[in-house]
Amino acid sequence: MQKVAVIRKIRADLHYLQVHIGEALTLLKDAQLQPCSAVYELPRLTQENIAEHAPTILPNPLFNEQARQRFLHHALDFTLKGNHPGVMARRLPGCLCFSTPHDQELRERVAHVNQLKSEFDTFIQHHAGKNPDQRFELVSQAVPLLIRKAVSRNLLLAPQDTFSLSYSWSHSTSRSAIQPRQYWHEKLDRTLQSKLSDVNASNWVKMIEQEKKALANANDSEYFRTIRPLRITPIVNLKYNRGQNGEFNKTTMIAHSPVIVLNDRPKLSPLKPYTGKRIRDARAGPVIARLHLYRA
Repeated sequence: MQKVAVIRKIRADLHYLQVHIGEALTLLKDAQLQPCSAVYELPRLTQENIAEHAPTILPNPLFNEQARQRFLHHALDFTLKGNHPGVMARRLPGCLCFSTPHDQELRERVAHVNQLKSEFDTFIQHHAGKNPDQRFELVSQAVPLLIRKAVSRNLLLAPQDTFSLSYSWSHSTSRSAIQPRQYWHEKLDRTLQSKLSDVNASNWVKMIEQEKKALANANDSEYFRTIRPLRITPIVNLKYNRGQNGEFNKTTMIAHSPVIVLNDRPKLSPLKPYTGKRIRDARAGPVIARLHLYRA
């Protein structure tokens, strides 16, 4: 597809998606909200959110009607504001319990909205560029300040017969495939070539040379991998379909948004503060700190 056509479709699909989200939210505005409902505002993001030395995170709870109004705004909040990092879309963990005669209609509408979200993101992946930078540039031209991650993540709907909902925190790492020394040496060369036109090219030359020396000096291993700390993330844990024998199903979701519960009254546990635990690992320090590169 031509660039102009891609931009037009992104704009049209986003508008169509917003309309369908709005229709689902209208039903939730009129539904009876159960008094157990709560959402949790999280502190403003900083680079510490993905550091190994993590801060304490203190959720700010909002209850009942305040919680509903905060969710209604969050569900359509797709725009970058201030210096908030767009790659880290705003999160609002929580649970909203509704009593409504429109249970089935709401489930169908949420499923349709989530299908549209998936199609929106898939179209961008396939037609908006060959790499993340190209896709970001084209999406920014189509809808300036759009947080694509916020658009594409699902509305969270609890399974029927949910009887328990609790939270936990995840602070894990992303690990690359193990590769030999030569692979990482060539990667540094490619990085240098891509930075030669940069205004700070001379600084890049010095830094890459230092990193090559560090890689060469790590001669107690021939294989290396990247181990990157991931963003501290709230997780929601659901239990549902409890049988007479006491057995039940369970699932977990990344708690980027409140879980919608329809016509059930689950036992709810609050989201407790994250206590700043550090990721502990017996590995030695990084060979190249910028890449989070470690001996395998």
